[in-house]
Amino acid sequence: MQEGVPFAPRMDIWYYSNSYKGILPEKFKGLSLKQIVKNLDLTYNKILPDFSDNYNIISLQNRLLGIFSSRDIPYDVALDPSFKTIVNNDNGLIRVKYELPESNLSGSFLMDETLKKQGSTLPPIKEHLIKSEDDYSKVMDIFASVKVIPKPENYRMSLEAVGDEGFPPVYGYLAASPMHAVLRDLMDPSFFYIEYKLNLKKLLALCKVLESFLLSILKTVTECAKKPIVVWGGNYDSMLTFPPFFREHILPFLNNVCEIIHEKGGLVISHCDGENNQLLELYRQSGIDILQAVSTAPMVKNTYREIRDSLRPEQVICGGIPSTILFKSSFSDTQFKNFLAEFKKSYRRGEPLILEVSDNVLPDAEIDRLETIREFARSL
Repeated sequence: MQEGVPFAPRMDIWYYSNSYKGILPEKFKGLSLKQIVKNLDLTYNKILPDFSDNYNIISLQNRLLGIFSSRDIPYDVALDPSFKTIVNNDNGLIRVKYELPESNLSGSFLMDETLKKQGSTLPPIKEHLIKSEDDYSKVMDIFASVKVIPKPENYRMSLEAVGDEGFPPVYGYLAASPMHAVLRDLMDPSFFYIEYKLNLKKLLALCKVLESFLLSILKTVTECAKKPIVVWGGNYDSMLTFPPFFREHILPFLNNVCEIIHEKGGLVISHCDGENNQLLELYRQSGIDILQAVSTAPMVKNTYREIRDSLRPEQVICGGIPSTILFKSSFSDTQFKNFLAEFKKSYRRGEPLILEVSDNVLPDAEIDRLETIREFARSL
């Protein structure tokens, strides 16, 4: 039996970027990501899907709704047949128009060369769908019509693809609640908080429609396995999803999701990759079982020990290694060794921990430092 704790760095961005640019290290050329991870003797991390499905525009056509159709995701969606979706690729700027029976709605996202060179598979939104008060009803009409189509075969294929090298959870949704979904995908954040102040009733009406949609997804994903381990919610931040907002508009729905999954004997993973300083007590009050992509100082305010002591003892931290320490330009060899030494002092054997680079191994990372952390993890 292997000593220490697992080390499961997400290497998607590093792999996609260096593969696309044709600069994978010589010893890794021709290998898949899974084969590279095995070569490095690491635990394969497939917690989050390839949202773009190899930069497939069809898989991304509903990205402005926060919906992806990747083969890594165990469901698809269908819109009302009377709604027409028109997608145009303007040199990497993907323009999407929804032609509704009595009106149109449009926006855009980026899937250009820069994105591919960076290795990202989650295209950033350039123009959101809701830009004025008139757009609320249009988006509500779309979500009221959406049918969630189960695709459990996608999850079975993910299990087969990963095999014994790791464990892929079931992808649920990256928005933890209806209001979080509006903030994440449907409005520009600045516009959202103006609307939150001036137009809360309309926002709540929109959230009521989104609630039915999210519960349909939840029902689908909890049927993928007898005891489903589900990814639900992510990208929180102490400023953007500040504590009162999180407490009122994220925590109640998130806890309802957790309760439903727990009743099935499952677990909930949430992608907590931001500045968590003011949210730790709320995480403690949540039903989240595994906090994934948790970063530590110096990337954020809190050390591993501070984060660990703020959570319930049984809550698992998946993270702990800031991505910046993999760069010699940011961290000298001495600073790198000192970070690991301090981490070892603060870790108490037996605490629930999966070491992970937060949130991803970036394209220019020093791979030899991953090997050092691998041995370090085995010493814990």
